[in-house]
Amino acid sequence: KSTTDTLREEMCQLNSAILGVNNDSDAETDHYIAASGNTKKDGVQTFRIHDPERTTTTTLSESYGSYLQSIVYEPVFPNEKSYLNIRTFSDPAKLFIVDPLGRRSGYDPVTDQSYNEIPDAWYGIEQITADDETHTKQSIRTIYINSPVEGLYQLIITGSETETSGIEIRSKMGSNDEVIEHISENTVNEETNSYEFTVSPDPEKNLQDITRKIDISIDPLLPNDIILYPVGPNWLPVTIYSTPTFDATKLNIDGITFGPNGIEPDRKRRFNKDYNKDKRKDVQIYFKTDKVGIDSDTSELCLQAKDENDQDLEGCDEVQVMTLKEYIQYLRDRRKN
Repeated sequence: KSTTDTLREEMCQLNSAILGVNNDSDAETDHYIAASGNTKKDGVQTFRIHDPERTTTTTLSESYGSYLQSIVYEPVFPNEKSYLNIRTFSDPAKLFIVDPLGRRSGYDPVTDQSYNEIPDAWYGIEQITADDETHTKQSIRTIYINSPVEGLYQLIITGSETETSGIEIRSKMGSNDEVIEHISENTVNEETNSYEFTVSPDPEKNLQDITRKIDISIDPLLPNDIILYPVGPNWLPVTIYSTPTFDATKLNIDGITFGPNGIEPDRKRRFNKDYNKDKRKDVQIYFKTDKVGIDSDTSELCLQAKDENDQDLEGCDEVQVMTLKEYIQYLRDRRKN
């Protein structure tokens, strides 16, 4: 049975695999990618791949002319009823996860410590060796949770190199089929990227909301960041900050929504400027205050967008909303103090 036939069988069983590839068929294997499914390109059978050297999902035929040197690693999971497994496909990233109960596992970049608070969870490094004459070794960082609780998880990825990494998330809940999702992750040494996702026994919800968290600030036109509603200024500026792994200036304004009503920004008011003085250009956009869907009880507003890889993004910021009467009283109290 050929290597390609073996790989096709793995894909049909909803397994992923790590492959040894090279552009030159006479060269030694020196690069590894992840294959996650069968697909067709121009009518020809090939495989969907996630390549650390590329920022988007592509195919084996497009990137390597369908040349496959070896299947390095085929995942085999225990027969637990439910599990959650997160892995890196190259070795530039450290993993840290917080479950819905606030329990931690993996490396926390804030405290510079590793945690193992989640029962039946494991965090570590797997060493794999290419099954060919090169016997090339590669490390894969892994978080594995047996019987994960249902709810919202936070995943923080800390780079240890500057490159693009592939992240695979697998979840199986109860008798439902395993769900497999991938993230193309731009990593920078010691910089963090944060994601949220839901683990659920409902197949329509399980891993279907993987969202990268981004930094924003809501900057009302009144002093002290107060939103006066419903009679205040009708423009509400929102600043989206760039980071070493995220360029806010590349966001497509057509994909941005904001607030409970999911309104779009004003197309004529978009400013690229370094607002936080970190030598990176940020983006400030404007929304109509009376369209956002706020009231005097609103304490947080969120912005949703997609990046160039169609990855869901979300940034939230706390706000203070006052009626005119409340604002007048607020000013009187400030004068007394």
